[in-house]
Amino acid sequence: RAKRCSAMTVNQFRADVPFAPKISVVITHYERLPLLVRAVESALAQGPIVGEILVVDDCSPSLSRTQILQSLRPSPLLRVIRLGQNSGSQAARSTGVEESRFGLVALLDSDDEWLPGKLARQEEFMRLGSYDLSSTAFYKCFDSGSLIPGRNVRYRGSSADYILKHGGHLQTSTMLMNRELARSVGFPREVRKFQDWDFVIRAEIAGFRIGYLGDRLSVYHFGHGGQMTGRPNPQAVKEFISGLDGRLLPDTLYFALTRTLARTEIESGMLMAGF
Repeated sequence: RAKRCSAMTVNQFRADVPFAPKISVVITHYERLPLLVRAVESALAQGPIVGEILVVDDCSPSLSRTQILQSLRPSPLLRVIRLGQNSGSQAARSTGVEESRFGLVALLDSDDEWLPGKLARQEEFMRLGSYDLSSTAFYKCFDSGSLIPGRNVRYRGSSADYILKHGGHLQTSTMLMNRELARSVGFPREVRKFQDWDFVIRAEIAGFRIGYLGDRLSVYHFGHGGQMTGRPNPQAVKEFISGLDGRLLPDTLYFALTRTLARTEIESGMLMAGF
């Protein structure tokens, strides 16, 4: 049943875990100040587990660093970093990770938000499972205001199999990871779409342990102006699959072509190509 969007209406885990390590929160931003305010508030609401909040602004043309700071609730945890030129979300994430001071890094896009207790619950999950990176299930929030549970597929096999064979999804704003993993795997600027899928698959290929927590702890907003996510883009799917050439098992590649690419072509109106 659809619900009105409200991160505070969902019962969540306590955020005041005294023994949990501090976490660096990296929020990437570009020209979406009201949404950024909401994202920062959801990060501040995580409690003492948050060691710092790094807002990396991708050189928004209508905003200065001072204007961004003045729009956010004052907090000693908050730091705004403004890139010298518009370089894309991958460059912004790289800058945030490089500037982070704590051993765990959580990513959050400025148009999304976290539910209370998200970081504490996820850190516990990673610690008990000895994972290097984890993602969680999430709610989808439409521009109309409807909040619905996102599809929750049981994690099995490799990350590539989970995403391309079983229809699972690992979304950027749900990710918590070891800082050294983030720095080692990196965020290539040439990856323009499916950045979350690309990152997780490359992390697993590099030997890092990936865990998926089935609790819905984030709200993924889409449908607002300027957002590319959700628009069928067959060419972007082809580039994503091509970028993993030689690193996918034959049956995984088969499913990537017959499910992911074919579905995207059909959704974009390319019926014959899809079939």
